[in-house]
Amino acid sequence: AFNKLYSKQQDDLFQDSEALKILEELYRQHPQAVYLYIYNQKVKLLEQYGLIVKATNQAMTDMQNPSFPYILQPIAEEKMKAIHLD
Repeated sequence: AFNKLYSKQQDDLFQDSEALKILEELYRQHPQAVYLYIYNQKVKLLEQYGLIVKATNQAMTDMQNPSFPYILQPIAEEKMKAIHLD
């Protein structure tokens, strides 16, 4: 049941326009990391559901809204490839 819910949440993020913008940017820059703000709801959800991961633990210096370099997880990369083939 957990795996089913987890997969559904991942799929839902690919249908979310704001989350998809982030995934598109990461895919466009792949394999380079992209700095994203960690207090962004979509960034948090994408990380929580295993679609993106921090490339390092060091933030940029703005402590009010720090940003970290993120990269795509392999599952997200494969789904983005499939989207771009359609």
